[in-house]
Amino acid sequence: MTPSGTTFLVPHRAAHRRSTAESPLVRRLLIGIALVFPALFLVVPLASVFAQAFAKGISFMSNTTALEQLIAGSPMQKGLNWLPIAITWANLLGGFFLTVGLMTRWAALLEIPILAGAIIFINAKKGFFAAGSEIGLAFAVLLLLVLFLIEGGGPLSLDNYFYQNRDPHSGGTNL
Repeated sequence: MTPSGTTFLVPHRAAHRRSTAESPLVRRLLIGIALVFPALFLVVPLASVFAQAFAKGISFMSNTTALEQLIAGSPMQKGLNWLPIAITWANLLGGFFLTVGLMTRWAALLEIPILAGAIIFINAKKGFFAAGSEIGLAFAVLLLLVLFLIEGGGPLSLDNYFYQNRDPHSGGTNL
């Protein structure tokens, strides 16, 4: 009440909040955008990069002479006849495991020396700033591999799925 005897009508706070809040349709649309944005700009590029490693393993498997020619001029050539086979299978398995997020840290640990060797021996022979050089992409993928080695698989990985759905009575394993 005021000194003059009149009463002010103050709207209830919940009613005031209800009038300024967005509609459920707008809220769902904003949540959908918030979920699609990380998928488009984080998950899809990462999956495509690691799927490229898988595809490179397949191409090395179907054309081993191309890989042997890449290794031919490097210091790694002498006495390592098994190296093309190891690189092929490491790219194949590591790319697949990183793409699906299974054994992420082990797959990253497997891929790092191969990519570091490619940067040092293959791209150095071509020239770091030559036309057609893939050095920028190689460094970006190497940085991502180090990140996955440190952080492991994310919330969308099979590692996380198996961790969340493990049997509590089996001692922490799913087998």
